[in-house]
Amino acid sequence: MMRRMAKRDYGSGSITSRGGGRWQVRWYEGPDPVTGERRRRSETIVGTKRDAVALLAQRTSGRTFDATNLPVAEAIEAWRAQAGHELGTARNYDLALRTLPAGLLRMEISEIRAGTLNELYRRVVDEHGIHRTRLVHALLSGALTHAWRMEWIATNPARRVRPPAQPRRAASEPATEDVVKLLQAVETDPQLFAWLLVSSHTGARRAEVLALRWSNVDLEAGRIVIENALDPVDGHLKDTKTHGRRVVAVGPAVVEALRRWRVALAERALASVGSLVPDPFVFTESFDGSRPWRPDTGTHRFARIRTRAGVPSTVRLHDLRHYVATVLLASGVDPKTVAARLGHTRVSTTTDLYAHAMPARDQAAAELLEVQLRQR
Repeated sequence: MMRRMAKRDYGSGSITSRGGGRWQVRWYEGPDPVTGERRRRSETIVGTKRDAVALLAQRTSGRTFDATNLPVAEAIEAWRAQAGHELGTARNYDLALRTLPAGLLRMEISEIRAGTLNELYRRVVDEHGIHRTRLVHALLSGALTHAWRMEWIATNPARRVRPPAQPRRAASEPATEDVVKLLQAVETDPQLFAWLLVSSHTGARRAEVLALRWSNVDLEAGRIVIENALDPVDGHLKDTKTHGRRVVAVGPAVVEALRRWRVALAERALASVGSLVPDPFVFTESFDGSRPWRPDTGTHRFARIRTRAGVPSTVRLHDLRHYVATVLLASGVDPKTVAARLGHTRVSTTTDLYAHAMPARDQAAAELLEVQLRQR
């Protein structure tokens, strides 16, 4: 079967793979003297992608194309055009691109060395910090890796460089008393109460909770299906962080809170717009349930609830996720079950992040063994 690749826009033309080493090159010439429209031309060659790029350059500029002379800025553009990044990722790369000095963007990719990158990273750390430096590395590494794969450069200098490590913030979790205070502060608001209960029982990420529709909630079985997340930039639905689907069990308290909110939501819709949309979002601003909260809306509301409840300002919405993990691990739930609940693809991620909860499990194991041996 012939495998087609997506077209890539090269400004004044495009290149499309036709399989078997064949490439179709399209470009535009000057306007037609009769219609005034640009004239489209096409040619198919057998060879490599680099050959096709060279042919396109010749047809559109009349000069030989040497990809090793490609400026860093154009290499970045070429990589990003074919990568199809999510909006949040694209926004981070825009920030990284604005951080790069103009002189480096004009440099030819064949001139970039590991030392060039190391010096750049040192300066970015001094001026903007480690997080920005890691974004810059991700941008340049992606572009240079793409250039290497396209055989525009013989070696990839980004592979010889390591960006500074991001200091890991120790996972922290609120005390159970703080979670109780948060819930008590919103117990008269059925939507906020259900939202905090779901967040503090499922361990789901902020964007995953806000992406829930009522079709994801099985109140009879006490299960919630987590399969989407909200993009923080424009709020569209996307895959979860780990691109997986998981089913999380919840207890009677969560089910009752969701039932209460479902009734209140239906009554609100009936009094305002007549009815809900066929599959409304669980946590929604709109009367018909058609639009979810924005992720930053959840964060701002949590901050106000925290102040009202008198909970320390160090407690973040994301810390409810840490709370779930720590309580379960400390209570003896096996790490594999906890990892599945949190949506971690590897159990080692869970045990690494929540190693501080493991001594409690070990102490419980010691006490269990002692009880067993005393019975003999």
